[in-house]
Amino acid sequence: MNIKRLAGTGNPFIIGTDIPNEYFCDREMETAKLIGYITNGNNVVLKAQRRLGKTSLLMHLFKQPEIGGRYNTLMVDIYMTKGESDFIREFSKAFLNAPFTKTEKGKNALNELFPEVRLYANLNLGVFNAGAEAKLRTEYAVTLDKMFAFLEQTDKPNLVVFDEFQTIEEYPEKMSAILRSYVQKMTNTRFVFSGSERHLLASMFNESNKPFFRTALPMELDIIPEATYQAFCSRLFEQRKRHITSEAISFTYDLFTANTYEMQQVMNLAFSFTGEGKTAGIPVIKDCIQGYLLDNDAYYRKLLAQSKSVKERNLLQCLAVESTASELTSQAMISKYNLGGPSSVTSSLKKLTNMKRATVSEIGSGHFRLQDKFFELWLCDAIGILEQKYEMAADTFRKEREALRSLPGRFA
Repeated sequence: MNIKRLAGTGNPFIIGTDIPNEYFCDREMETAKLIGYITNGNNVVLKAQRRLGKTSLLMHLFKQPEIGGRYNTLMVDIYMTKGESDFIREFSKAFLNAPFTKTEKGKNALNELFPEVRLYANLNLGVFNAGAEAKLRTEYAVTLDKMFAFLEQTDKPNLVVFDEFQTIEEYPEKMSAILRSYVQKMTNTRFVFSGSERHLLASMFNESNKPFFRTALPMELDIIPEATYQAFCSRLFEQRKRHITSEAISFTYDLFTANTYEMQQVMNLAFSFTGEGKTAGIPVIKDCIQGYLLDNDAYYRKLLAQSKSVKERNLLQCLAVESTASELTSQAMISKYNLGGPSSVTSSLKKLTNMKRATVSEIGSGHFRLQDKFFELWLCDAIGILEQKYEMAADTFRKEREALRSLPGRFA
């Protein structure tokens, strides 16, 4: 990498999910739509591909005066949960971290209603013996009762977000039915059920035999339009007496297929390497990507090593080269990338698309891609085709958008 990071630049491309309003890119229509749904008494199920800024949008929603000024807000991330005990722990953490429970009145009410919430928020069942765990399990239902009862008694109405909500479908307990029994009785609380597994969410809310059938209004989150993203990046550079070419923004937009998380990371780096009065072009973007890949080399080596078999690694390489791949069980693809056979491909895909690993995503009917675009670029760099990948960025993006149009699980 032939450029140096500049210190003290007040980088406006903030990394994380909680982004100040002035540095938040667009989503004006989506924000207004969510506000309208919620303030009119509806629950919402929000679907989006991973890395499109779904969680950032919800955090942005909390900052709006129509929501943050009128509702108590809780964000409950259940992505890494595996069952009811984990769910209780994360729900308890959300209560303890919510601004409205940190007031003196909130603390008193919380402690009076369920002092055990602090225990659950820090609970790691691995340190308990089987008997203690069984005893705690008998208290989970009581704790849920108390948490939902607390929400019903607050002076202000509440907005609760369950992020990666489809995760509860993997629980050994029938958590959907349990939660539905609470949600349907709530009069003082609205809910947003957000997630990135479209087919699972569609099944949960669209099928008449499922507990959450038609309990929430559907909403899809799509990519930010390129013209909007161009204006956003240019504005933040220009406000700090720096410049970025439209070609550099387009290149980034195409290469990362409009995934906001990855684009934000690249723009953060590009800004930090561009001095006042200087201009960031495509060479700067490429240098930033190369530096990021070098900095994360150990992580990506470890990620690749998690795939124990040669066939799995070949499949990852195949997806890196193809970007968006289909017909992976065809003889042509199997021969080209030495994937073993149709059954081997199917087995590898099943393992690599496991939700908790998130190495591979199915983005359309029979279309697959690596979840992490930086990992894709790292693999291409390792086999010496990174420049070719850059040259194909626009075509790759077009191919992925076509695949997404065939995606099952969209709401009717």
